[in-house]
Amino acid sequence: MVTCCRNDYKYYIEIGEFKNMKNSKIIFVSLMSILLLCACGNNEKKEEPYATPSTPEEVVNYTLTESLPYAGIDSTKYQVMDIYTPNNQKEKTPGVVLIHGGAFKFGDEKMFQTTAKWLANNGFAVASISYRLCTTDLFPAAVSDTKAAIRYLRKNAATYNINENQIVTWGESAGAYLSVMSAMTGGTNALDGDVKENIDISSKVQYCVDFYGPLFVKIYKDGGLCNFLGITSDEIDSEKNKELVSSSDPLSYVDNFTKETVPQFLIQHGGSDTTVSNEESKHLYEGLKSVYGEEKASLTIMSGLKHMDAGFYTDDNL
Repeated sequence: MVTCCRNDYKYYIEIGEFKNMKNSKIIFVSLMSILLLCACGNNEKKEEPYATPSTPEEVVNYTLTESLPYAGIDSTKYQVMDIYTPNNQKEKTPGVVLIHGGAFKFGDEKMFQTTAKWLANNGFAVASISYRLCTTDLFPAAVSDTKAAIRYLRKNAATYNINENQIVTWGESAGAYLSVMSAMTGGTNALDGDVKENIDISSKVQYCVDFYGPLFVKIYKDGGLCNFLGITSDEIDSEKNKELVSSSDPLSYVDNFTKETVPQFLIQHGGSDTTVSNEESKHLYEGLKSVYGEEKASLTIMSGLKHMDAGFYTDDNL
């Protein structure tokens, strides 16, 4: 753990190292492991549905380009991204695609803006994306959008000084599902759906971060994922939905990669999460490990923590 102090505030950052990044490594900053304590030693529970770092005085060492349509001239208001690029960055930087949660039915590209600003201030290029919601567009629309956003970022890597071989998807809850599905189908045409913009550009990512994502509707009957698929929990095992349910399972795409080509996965989940069972994260981890080896995925179950629990943001956790 590294502690970075600014004024009377502290950031607590869990870090890990991955090969083949800046100078052969990158200090991989975990979005769920970035916490700003509003006063040193203050652990008061926060009530915001999406807790992100906040600062009393915004330090601006980045350039923000807002509401970029990534799905071409036919982009809807949901198919946009905000790009934060660090200023005075001489070397190419990794590109982080932030994917908001919201049960597949609410949220937008502004959800993670404070986190995006923090990352950009610390040398990362960030694309915070919005995507079509299940209130109007069902599976695989949001996955297709995420993959299109990755292609857009890679196509424009030179413009934003991004290393196109260092792309990360990073999501929480519903966004974590999109992060995982995009990673598992990246570089293939699977689930590209109706978004064909930059289709000749690879959607492959090198790193995938999953925080308490609902992932396996057949096993765990998650209501939000059912809504995204456009079915009820009673219809999951129906023969007519067999192909749909199978195509929504991230582990059904394991043959897309080898041990050498699969992205690196970082998974974290609360031990007392009753919204999304941590068994889902365990199932993903075990599935990835069995195919690619334990070095390609890591899993941390945070004891006693619930879905979006403020305990994720204490110094004890970080």
